[in-house]
Amino acid sequence: MAILEMDKIKILGLRRDKATVLQFLQKEGVVELIDTRVLNSESSSQVDETEQRLALQKKEAEILINQTQLNSVIQTLENKYANVPQESTDKKISLDDLLMVKDREKEFLDLFDLLKLTEERKIDLAAEREQIQREQDILNDWRKVEIDLQQTSTQRTLIFLGRLEKSAVSDLEQELTELSLAETAILILESGETFDLTAIVALREHELAINQLLKQYDFNYLPIEKSGTPNQIYRSNERKIKKIDSTMIELETTMKSIAAKRLDFYLLSDYYTVTLEYYSASKIPEDSLYTFYLEGYIPRKDSRKVKQNLEDDFTVFVELIELGPEDEYPILLKNKPFAGAFQTILEMFGAPSTKEIDPTPGVAIFSFLFFGMMLSDVGYGLLLTIGCAYLLWKAKIDTSSESGQLVRMLFLCGISSTLWGFVFGGFFGDMLTVMSDNRITFPCLWFNPMDEPQKLLIWSMIFGVIHLFGGMIMKIINEIKFGKISNVFFDVIPWFLIIIGLGLLLGGSSLNISTFDVGEVGKWLALVGAAIVMLFAGREKKNIFSRLISGIGGLYGVVNYLGDILSYTRVLALVLATSVIATVINFLASMVSGGIIGWFFAVVILIGGHLLNLALSGLSAYVHSSRLQYVEFFGQFFEGGGWFFKPLKYKTKYLKIKKNDE
Repeated sequence: MAILEMDKIKILGLRRDKATVLQFLQKEGVVELIDTRVLNSESSSQVDETEQRLALQKKEAEILINQTQLNSVIQTLENKYANVPQESTDKKISLDDLLMVKDREKEFLDLFDLLKLTEERKIDLAAEREQIQREQDILNDWRKVEIDLQQTSTQRTLIFLGRLEKSAVSDLEQELTELSLAETAILILESGETFDLTAIVALREHELAINQLLKQYDFNYLPIEKSGTPNQIYRSNERKIKKIDSTMIELETTMKSIAAKRLDFYLLSDYYTVTLEYYSASKIPEDSLYTFYLEGYIPRKDSRKVKQNLEDDFTVFVELIELGPEDEYPILLKNKPFAGAFQTILEMFGAPSTKEIDPTPGVAIFSFLFFGMMLSDVGYGLLLTIGCAYLLWKAKIDTSSESGQLVRMLFLCGISSTLWGFVFGGFFGDMLTVMSDNRITFPCLWFNPMDEPQKLLIWSMIFGVIHLFGGMIMKIINEIKFGKISNVFFDVIPWFLIIIGLGLLLGGSSLNISTFDVGEVGKWLALVGAAIVMLFAGREKKNIFSRLISGIGGLYGVVNYLGDILSYTRVLALVLATSVIATVINFLASMVSGGIIGWFFAVVILIGGHLLNLALSGLSAYVHSSRLQYVEFFGQFFEGGGWFFKPLKYKTKYLKIKKNDE
């Protein structure tokens, strides 16, 4: 539940040990390197260093190209051959096995090249088959015509083969006569219902005129000029298609056999990832002729051990510098499982500064509260919880990945939604009541928002005030941490008094307290808070009039807080939206229920409708509960400006590196 303390580590060693030191640091995975540049005056190493960097850049470029193509192939295999069982299903690998991929790289690349060639061959054959099939569609009408399609001309004449509308034949003959082209012959080769297969024989010198005339009559030319009759060409094409289909089956078998080995591609891609990470780190230090120098950040809990190992195993000098909150260093958070599940919300927003408190516990509590309240349905909550539980414990999703962290958070949010569903009495909306003709009613522990929306509105704003107070308490802790105690009394506590006072003043009568006037107490609390703000908001200014003007401007914060509190009415909107949509789905299902067919459609409507509502309402609950953290909660105290800890380590995308104890 805190930001871990950091040390700065400085390493000076012999240049020949640079590669092994970087590999050691990458294996440890606890040092974030600082991109420092050491000025080098030894010109004798400049040329050598430049040549090394150029060679390194060349290797990087080659690996990047290979990895890009490899990831594209992996995506294709996962999309097209997801059902093909893998030869090995264990996605955990030891670090030694990962690093030994270098020895098998050629074997993997040969398999990769075979896959690319096979895929390209399939594409070419598919295009060829499509072309042949188009020919077959055309030739099908000409199969009874006994004419060699390649013999379409003589020394004096040309033959135009094609289809002509039956009604156009006589008109064409008449126009040929009128145009003094009567020596042109129209031969009906095959007669159909609406068109005739024709051969038009004309003198060569009339070619242009005949072509223009045929276009006017929508003459459909036969586009095939191959040796043999249409039937012979058709049968030849059938044999070609059969051969192509046979080849395609063989290629598909090859693709499936390669797909079964896609774990090798995962392995090679992850090896490229860690290699590129190493190359990136190798470019950070500027080496002198005999030495190299590195700086980085390391968690204090690991620094002594790493320093000892470096000095024991390598010829290096290591210096550790303890960093305090006043120093800038990367942010590494450590939280308990519940709070850690919601850490992804903070990570999407940004890192706090080293001087701030870790806001994750507060984010976790209120995200759990508001997400569950917005979804608030036992059925939806159970579905979300069970689905996430399956991914966590059955599918064994990697909880250290972004998707794994999201699933952990949604698992807890599902539990919250289930609890709030009991509180508000929702089980897939009012499904039990509607589908049982009011014989069964799902009980609520508190009240039904559909029946008492005003009550939900009031409690939404009350929870909002509690949320804002949580942020203000975070600010108090930060100010104490910064040593600014006066800010607590002059900038934070007065707003507690003002908000509580105005709340008692406006709604105190509903508390039914007769021993004292709640409204009067609220009025004085608000006045005291306002007086402190007015007197001390501009305390850094020496001029008394400037102070008063700043104080009056400070009171404008009442409007900001009012806007923040009203923002929590979105909780009411989302609770009602989820319930109303569920009610409509249940109503539609009840309309078609009755009889086997009716109940079949009712079940389809219920399943499809409620799954869609869960997806939409769950997404809305996630977005709006996060928005309340980012704007209302963080707006009270969060300064930010830090960056998250990103150490040099073995990062993988497809496989998970086994720990020593696994």
